[in-house]
Amino acid sequence: MPRYFLELAYKGTNYSGFQKQKNANTIQSEVEKAFQILHSQPVELVGSSRTDAGVHALQNYFHFDYNELHPQFLYKMNAILPDDVVLKKVYAVHSDAHARFDALSRRYEYRMFQTKNPLSRDRHYIILSKLILS
Repeated sequence: MPRYFLELAYKGTNYSGFQKQKNANTIQSEVEKAFQILHSQPVELVGSSRTDAGVHALQNYFHFDYNELHPQFLYKMNAILPDDVVLKKVYAVHSDAHARFDALSRRYEYRMFQTKNPLSRDRHYIILSKLILS
């Protein structure tokens, strides 16, 4: 069965993290629900990493096995998914490729500011005390 990598980005404010959890809304559960709506079959997604509740991602990956994807897979999945989750690309990969174990690197970015900014209030930490760098 063919294996695919799925690249996505999301704003995690409304989610309890990346990985599926019982009784919690997650990025994985949203993508799996959309997949089942489009293909009328469930799929098991394997994530490259986990993020905590409320964390955003510019780039994260799943892998999954499936026989044949809808010809307009990305377009239709993005139409089904909520506005805060977007699928960017889908890649056919070799059958033993693994989203978690084959990653070449991971980067996490934390942004802290010392002034309020209404345009980034849900994406940055505001620290009003003096920062001491060592």
